[in-house]
Amino acid sequence: MIHPFHGVPGVLDMFIWPAFQSDSRANRLKAYEVGTSMTTTAPQQWVDLCGPEEAATQVELAFASHVKQVEVPEDRRSDWSHRFLLPQGIPGQLIPLLKILEKYFTLTKVAHLDFAMAFNWYKIPQDGVEPSKWRNSTAGELVHRSKYYRNNPSAQRDALNKLIDGTAQIIEKHPLLAASPTVVTVPGSAGDGRSVGEKYAAGVAARTGKSLVSTICTTGARKPAKEAGSAHLEGTFFIDVHLDGSVIVIDDVCRTGGTFRATALAARQAGATSVFGLAAVRTLRN
Repeated sequence: MIHPFHGVPGVLDMFIWPAFQSDSRANRLKAYEVGTSMTTTAPQQWVDLCGPEEAATQVELAFASHVKQVEVPEDRRSDWSHRFLLPQGIPGQLIPLLKILEKYFTLTKVAHLDFAMAFNWYKIPQDGVEPSKWRNSTAGELVHRSKYYRNNPSAQRDALNKLIDGTAQIIEKHPLLAASPTVVTVPGSAGDGRSVGEKYAAGVAARTGKSLVSTICTTGARKPAKEAGSAHLEGTFFIDVHLDGSVIVIDDVCRTGGTFRATALAARQAGATSVFGLAAVRTLRN
C-alpha cells in the first residue's frame, strides 16, 4: 500500500505526533528530564515533561515563582509535551512532585477543581476477561474491603487505616497538598455523615493534622452515584463555615467526577481560593 503522502516533499516532516496521548479519564506523567541549556552566555536549567496538561498545571501552581513555561523546542516535540525554565535552579520539592505524578493518576480537568488525583484504577484490566471479573488493584481492594467487609470489622478497619496511612504519606510529599490546611468531605449517599468516604477523609485529616470540614447535601439521602449518576448534584451541596485558602476534597472513589464538582463548588462558595481533589481510586468506566 502506498502512503497517501508518499512522494510529497516535506509533508511527513511537517507532521509531528503529539508526545503524549491523553486518556479522558486519568493520566500519569510518562517521563521528565532535567537539563541545562548552553546556547546562551548564562547557562539555564530546564525540565521537560511528557504528560498531561493537568500534571503541568500542578508544577505551575506549586512553583509559580520558580518556573516559567515556554514552548518545547521543535526538535524535541515528538518526545516532550511541556518545558519549564528554572531560572533559580531546581526547586527542592520539584523532583519529589514529578515522581508522585509519574506514580499516581492526575484526573482530566474537573470543573471547580484546580486539579484532582487518584492513586490507581479501581480494577486491573485483563485481556480476554469480562470486566465484571477483573481483579481489584491494590488500592481498589482496600476500598472494596473498607466498604463491603461489614461481616469482618477487623479487616474493614485495617483496610481503611491502610488507605488513610498511604494517603497521608502522599499528602505530606506533595507541596500543594501539604500546604493546604483543610480537608473537606464528600457527602455520602445515605446523608448521615457516616459513609466510608467521609470516614476516610476524617482519618486523613486527623493523620495529617489538618482541619476537617463536612459538606452537607440539601436533599438528604439519595441514590448512590453508581446507580443514579452524579451530574445533577451541583448546587445541592453546601458548607456552613467560612473556608480560608486552599482545601483538599477527599473521597474514596471517583466515577464521573460529579460529586467532586459539586463539593468543589460548595467549597468555593464558602470561600476557598483553591480546591484540590484526592480519590483513592478512579473507575475505568465513565
